[in-house]
Amino acid sequence: DVYKRQGLTYTLANDAHLLPLSQQINTLVSAWDIQASIGKVAYAEAQLGGRFSDNAVLHLSLMMAIQNQRIEAGYTLDVPQERIEWLQSLAVWHVTDTISKGLKRWLTAEAYEREIAGIAMHFLAANRHGLWHSDLDLDRTFADLIATLMANIATKYDQPDLSQDSSLKAGLAAHVIPACLRQRFGLWTPTANASATLSPKYEFEQAFAQQLGKDIAQHTDIHLPAAEINTLAMLLRAAFIREQPHRYDRVIVVCPSGMATAQLLTARLKAHFPRLGNLEVLSIRELNLEKVKSAQLILTTVPLPGLFTTHVPVIQVHPLLLPEDIAT
Repeated sequence: DVYKRQGLTYTLANDAHLLPLSQQINTLVSAWDIQASIGKVAYAEAQLGGRFSDNAVLHLSLMMAIQNQRIEAGYTLDVPQERIEWLQSLAVWHVTDTISKGLKRWLTAEAYEREIAGIAMHFLAANRHGLWHSDLDLDRTFADLIATLMANIATKYDQPDLSQDSSLKAGLAAHVIPACLRQRFGLWTPTANASATLSPKYEFEQAFAQQLGKDIAQHTDIHLPAAEINTLAMLLRAAFIREQPHRYDRVIVVCPSGMATAQLLTARLKAHFPRLGNLEVLSIRELNLEKVKSAQLILTTVPLPGLFTTHVPVIQVHPLLLPEDIAT
């Protein structure tokens, strides 16, 4: 309903009068101006040059709407002065000050600073849609940590190029930095990817993610919970998939059905896997042990003799490269 510009709605509103508890909930929800808060979050995104995840936008909007109600009821935050001074040195402070000026009429100068700090901490700790350029400048510790994680991942996978993988770096920074700040600030946010976990068969990524969690703790004294480690495992798997095509610089395609079928198959392979590498089309009669050993992958439309399948990975596909073949 938020996206339909109706704000936050209470499903049982029509029957709220039947139960005192339900009536109280309806009163609370009705008092929260979620739409106004969403506008403030959108302004913050524009000023800070990044995008929050959709779930984070809703959470931040709800937090700010409840903040207004909380302050009106006479309850304010308690934030250490040292943290306030650190936040004041960041661009997020000016943004939160701009969107929060309406609170000044309710608060002393000191309480107003603490409330601005509360919003700023939520913004810094919220889940990102991508890397914010300012994230790596928040704390030198984070920049050094991401560089260390990148180097460790490249070494573990024996893929030197991974240390320069911009997508991996952006993914790690966009996840690890807010995750660490959530723990540092003691903030709760909706868990990202709560329903998405890797299959148990990816135990390498899961174990490696646990090790990266230990690396993060060593550098920051922050211990990430299991849900954050799960996201690290998914980032590792994505990096491995991106680099996987580079493993196959020489691919043999065995297609005995004729030139037309062979050309159609290779054309589709190149269209779906442009980074697959050099494709050499051979017939079964041309295939020998020397050529098999020189290849890194064999794609074949027919079963191959067992002698050939023991040296390199072999994937049997349909000549028309069906969807299930692409998935395999």
